[in-house]
Amino acid sequence: MRITSRLDSYLTNMSLPWEKKSDTYSTVGALLFYRVGLREKDGEWIFTRLWAKNFPVQTNILCWSPEKERMYLGMDNGTIYSYSINENEISLTQEAEIKAHAKRVMGLAYDNENNHVISISKDGKLKCSDDTTEEPVHEESIGKSGLKVLLHDKSHKRLFIGDGSGCVHIVSHFNYPPELLASVKSQNGS
Repeated sequence: MRITSRLDSYLTNMSLPWEKKSDTYSTVGALLFYRVGLREKDGEWIFTRLWAKNFPVQTNILCWSPEKERMYLGMDNGTIYSYSINENEISLTQEAEIKAHAKRVMGLAYDNENNHVISISKDGKLKCSDDTTEEPVHEESIGKSGLKVLLHDKSHKRLFIGDGSGCVHIVSHFNYPPELLASVKSQNGS
């Protein structure tokens, strides 16, 4: 995401001291839902926009859980939304709103055995939140800077987390709470 879109998001919804506060907002983040099909006669892909869900802050990261048929959406303000998708009606139902982090959500994963949403953020924290109660069950600070990327190895129950100082942290969630196995520092910081 570019700095210009982040700045535009901030300036669009900012109110100056002399302006009256308003509960309305300009849309700066959106989740768009498309039906994708292949036209048989010429082999061209057809994208049909079905609907859009708008947000007052920018959407940042998306995670799909095929086991639960749920989509998780991480926001710039640290909130994680959980949606179930009904394929027959092609509709979206909000299931949970998890207030997980103080800063932008940078990575999401889903642990289907424990029903936990695993998230990382620019605030430097790894959090596991219960999808049904919307409450955090574990929180851990990892590294010395904001966390930037999360890769989930479901088969071995490992998380690979990159931070802003060029470290990769390997975390096991075989047992709870998750355990930091190792941190590897690159030669050059990112």
